[in-house]
Amino acid sequence: DLQWIQTGQADVVFGCVIAANALFMGIDTDLNGQEQGIVPWALAVESTFLVIFFVEIYLRIRAVGCGPFVCDRWGLFDSAVTIMGAVDNWIVAPLAGGGGDSPLASMTVLRVFRLMRLARLVRLFKMFDELTLLLKTLGKSFKAVFWMMVLLTGTMYTGAIVTTIMLGIPHFPPQKPSDEEMQRHFGTVSRSLFTHFVVLTTEGWVDVADASRVHHWLWDLYWILNLVVNHFALINLVVGVITERILRVASEEDSDFSSFLMESGQFKKTLKTIFEAGDVDCSGELTLRELEVLLRDPDTQEVFQMFGINMNVHMDYLYPILDLNGDG
Repeated sequence: DLQWIQTGQADVVFGCVIAANALFMGIDTDLNGQEQGIVPWALAVESTFLVIFFVEIYLRIRAVGCGPFVCDRWGLFDSAVTIMGAVDNWIVAPLAGGGGDSPLASMTVLRVFRLMRLARLVRLFKMFDELTLLLKTLGKSFKAVFWMMVLLTGTMYTGAIVTTIMLGIPHFPPQKPSDEEMQRHFGTVSRSLFTHFVVLTTEGWVDVADASRVHHWLWDLYWILNLVVNHFALINLVVGVITERILRVASEEDSDFSSFLMESGQFKKTLKTIFEAGDVDCSGELTLRELEVLLRDPDTQEVFQMFGINMNVHMDYLYPILDLNGDG
């Protein structure tokens, strides 16, 4: 059944194939990354993946037609990535492995083609609604997250200037006594800013606090306050904003789907009532003549317009669409 390729089950199957291909690329890079020649088993495995992807493209073209497939941006994307993978695996790789004076034997060209195969992972966003939901959430929460990052950067930059003046400069040669650890952490504003970023991640902040405590115990309070404000407050606030956006987007999509189901049910009932009224001879079926009279009725047109249905369709096209069993 060619329509299977357009189902969610097909998306899951080929999504797993894409994930397996990405996993294989990682294994191949680790095992054969330093190889200059062709690795036969890796070439065979990648060729198998390419054949599967070409079969998928063929099935999708057979299901929807060549024109609609080419007009769809995802269809063009799949075709381009698969063709580039074939060029890499079946043309560039053999030439690169063969060496010689060919420009395709350049390892830089080979790496570019291999990196392009990773673009296929973008298709996972199309295949799985959960990934699409996360992407939409990040897009809608970008503005709020951006301004929180600005606030966070501002607090860290202010702290960097303070610590550079108070801890870095006084212990920088030719000042006496000099402190190499203070120079490493707070010798310049850029170093101090990086130190604050390290403290923000809670990685090694104890070492920074211990080094500062030598000069005054109040620096312990400073670093604790820095963690409370920047890490526990602002970072968790960013997480909270993103979580709230996820819940809101999911709720909006559920609401839209529920509204669609409700409107579909109402439209079905309304359409049944209209068709029953148009069945003048009470035969239980609408003839072409009865349908023409019904669709020309102003009340019928008003109802259809309320549901957003375009009535500017000629009867020669509309009736064959409605006549599912083809008996007229």
